[in-house]
Amino acid sequence: MKQIKFRPLRLNKKTGKIIVASYAQWNKVRCANYSEFNLIVSNEYEHMDKSAFVYNHQGEQLFHFGYNPWDVHEHYASCIGESVDYFYLRDTYKDFVVINNINGEIYKNRRFRGADCDGTPTFTHYDVDRITEDSTCEHHGADAFEPVTVGYVLNWLGWFLYQLENAKLKVGA
Repeated sequence: MKQIKFRPLRLNKKTGKIIVASYAQWNKVRCANYSEFNLIVSNEYEHMDKSAFVYNHQGEQLFHFGYNPWDVHEHYASCIGESVDYFYLRDTYKDFVVINNINGEIYKNRRFRGADCDGTPTFTHYDVDRITEDSTCEHHGADAFEPVTVGYVLNWLGWFLYQLENAKLKVGA
């Protein structure tokens, strides 16, 4: 059985900053195309202050949309057909999950601020330059963002792991 090791957060010993795993690492876990695999999640985050700020690999403080992904999944899941006006839904709800039933196959399409359409978090995409200078930043202003903390990443980690369908999870290896 294939085995994947994942470190969602780690302490950079040189700088003393807490670093979040890259988008590519999160996406690798989500996209693991194995019939079944063992996912070993490092639990070094257990010793981290939940209110500590999180940085990217370049040492830049990260920001993310301040909401709970569990709430979006719980309250905005909708079952709709193939013709979807995503712009209308985005303007109306800001965050939503679309469940399409196409020819008997169920497809989930997540439209979350700060996640790709399949639900991979994009923490490393939003540093201070991006949220203050990029006017195309998902059509939201800088006030839509909050500093990323260890606790916030762990909340998303829980939601992210819950969505995996073919992983046997082991935490703390």
